[in-house]
Amino acid sequence: MLRKFSFVIVFLLLAACQAATDDGRPRMATATADRRPTTVVAVQTTSTALAMPTTGRQPMTVPSVTPTATPLPSSTASPSPAVMDVQWFERNQEILGWPTDVSDKDISWVNEQSIKVQVGFAYNEYQTVQIAPDGSTLPSISPTATPFHNEIGLHYSPSGTFVMLCDNTSLSLYRVADGHLLRQANVNNSKCQLFPAWTQDESAVAFVSSNDLVEESSSVYVWMTDGSLPFIVGKIPYLKGVIGPPEWSPDMKKLAIYIQDLTSASPDTENIYYVAYLDGRQMCITGVGIAHTWSVPWLTNEIVDGGGRCCGNCDFHGYLIAETGESLPEMDWADCGYFHAQNALLSPDRRWFVVDKTNPDYFDAKVTHVFAYTLFDLQMQQPYTLSASTDTFLDFVGWTVDSSEFYLVRRPVTDTVGEQLDSPFGLLALDPHTQQFRLMSKDIRYAWLSPDGQSVFGLSNDESGFMGAIYNLDGEPLTPLTRVTIQNGWVAPADLGPIRLAWSNDSRQVAFRDVSGALWLARTDGNVTQLAAGLPMSTGWPFDTGLFWSPDGKMLLVLADDCAWVVTPPLLSGQHLTLTALRMVDDTTSWAIETNGHIVRITDGGQTWRDVSPARETYAPKDLSVLDASNAWVLSSGSQIAWQTTDGGQSWQAGQLPPAVTPAAPAPDGVEWLDAALGWRLRDNGAGVYDLEQTRDGGQTWATIKTVLWNGQLDFVNEMNGWAIAHIGEAVALLRTTDGGRTWGEIKPVVAP
Repeated sequence: MLRKFSFVIVFLLLAACQAATDDGRPRMATATADRRPTTVVAVQTTSTALAMPTTGRQPMTVPSVTPTATPLPSSTASPSPAVMDVQWFERNQEILGWPTDVSDKDISWVNEQSIKVQVGFAYNEYQTVQIAPDGSTLPSISPTATPFHNEIGLHYSPSGTFVMLCDNTSLSLYRVADGHLLRQANVNNSKCQLFPAWTQDESAVAFVSSNDLVEESSSVYVWMTDGSLPFIVGKIPYLKGVIGPPEWSPDMKKLAIYIQDLTSASPDTENIYYVAYLDGRQMCITGVGIAHTWSVPWLTNEIVDGGGRCCGNCDFHGYLIAETGESLPEMDWADCGYFHAQNALLSPDRRWFVVDKTNPDYFDAKVTHVFAYTLFDLQMQQPYTLSASTDTFLDFVGWTVDSSEFYLVRRPVTDTVGEQLDSPFGLLALDPHTQQFRLMSKDIRYAWLSPDGQSVFGLSNDESGFMGAIYNLDGEPLTPLTRVTIQNGWVAPADLGPIRLAWSNDSRQVAFRDVSGALWLARTDGNVTQLAAGLPMSTGWPFDTGLFWSPDGKMLLVLADDCAWVVTPPLLSGQHLTLTALRMVDDTTSWAIETNGHIVRITDGGQTWRDVSPARETYAPKDLSVLDASNAWVLSSGSQIAWQTTDGGQSWQAGQLPPAVTPAAPAPDGVEWLDAALGWRLRDNGAGVYDLEQTRDGGQTWATIKTVLWNGQLDFVNEMNGWAIAHIGEAVALLRTTDGGRTWGEIKPVVAP
């Protein structure tokens, strides 16, 4: 059985080289516009072997709002990518060499600086290249240094933190980062076909080991990553057939293992499963036949899915009580393509299960499809029919975090279907305990729930097409309506709907694109910003665009027609900042650059900051120059444009950087001078300890006023008041003193609303 090879492709954001004159000052260019062209980043992808009665709240009608989007084209024909130029309105880097033919499930952010793309089938190998969020550095690309280069029999944990190394007679468990051997165990496996299954927190890995050279039983092992030896939780008698990978129960106390026994006396029992326990109990063998599958995943701690693939293009799901094999037919469902694209949804408390049970007969055009939907109470094992109709869909949206309501959209199969009084169209909330629906908004035809379950992005329609906005759970729009399509196309329930979009993990912003190729950003604070225009289009529905947020919501990976960009949206109000450069003007006013290259400004002593960046490009600490509270200059690392403001960052004009302005970087000698006599410096005292010293005679003598455990940049505005960007390893903090450096307190800067 082939296994997918994992290549980690981490993309560099290239810092443009800064031209210099003979005296070392940057050479400036001029510009007349605030919108800059795309920065291009080259990507190298070498591999390294490692490495409804309506009650309560009244439904809301969407107010008549003029769409904020630019006019859409009069034709729905897809533009040719070859003649389309992408125009970006926020800072971004294009990624060259993006692999083709990868699906959404193959792409994920590993952390804030790396993206993982699975591009083939093989043993796990990957290369790590870091993203530079501010575009100011170009890290070298080199193989990850580990002892596993060119090894075979490697089995990595999903995050790449651990790796198992097999050599027929033994197994070794390593920590990848430093190559530390956690434990070695004598386990026979002639072909190293272990098919390991890791727990979600990677605290343990389960695997099945068998010696194919002799006819003997296979052993089911569990190996904790704390350095202990693996232990056996069950044995599978010798058989001619296939043993699938173990599947962990949600509580990580049980394992389900698929077995195909070709020596079975009956075809009905050729495919079965075992249940193994971590508490030492004997393995459970129900003997109940299941579908010909490869694994037996758990739905809850008591229920498993024994379904499989049939008839070429249908995935069937059949659920059983794990330890008895009792079938639960009311829960069965099938995914056969167009009419069956939405998945069944389990509530967070694992009590409720909503299933699309629409007739999966996809081969006879004369079949009348009945769109049927069931709510199953897993605790009471009781099914409830939600709807069964030939002319209306129920489109699943999602559960609230506390499992108290389930959101869905009822809409017609065609625009000729009339609305019934007791079955209104629109966004609905289902109470699973009473099976009653509450109408939230009669105008919403498609909806996507935020990760925190507190808002939805919904599409409403008029005679011209669909418009999108963020709504709260009362059905009230939080943002202006934005035109996204110029036609009304009713499609079957699906995970995607007529447009592509993505919520950030913090549920405060959603990125989406429209039919004209424009990319938009809507935020729960009411702001809607256009990020780009002219994205490549394809004939696919919905436009073949992928959107992927970084875990911290500060960067967005955008894919369109085999092109890729990493976009840095504007700062969010309330967002916590990490500063890389600081220039204080007085006790309350300061300019700074944060880690993603935004220029920010404060007027309250450091607590709240406003993003005052000019053209949406990349700005490095050395590029910011400040004269006073109103006047500042910044050099764009990408376009080499010098931007000047005379009103505290409210507006910027392209110009020249005056030679009299001091850069915001620390002084060359490491001293923060207030005047010709008074200065401060941090002196390395060894072992991560620094002496904060002060001079009052121009540097002839120095006195230690405090010993600290951090290094960093100092900035004083008078003898008593100063700030520091402090570093301890990779941790960064903003500190302030009001007594000349003798005591310091941390300030946690956030973006002002």
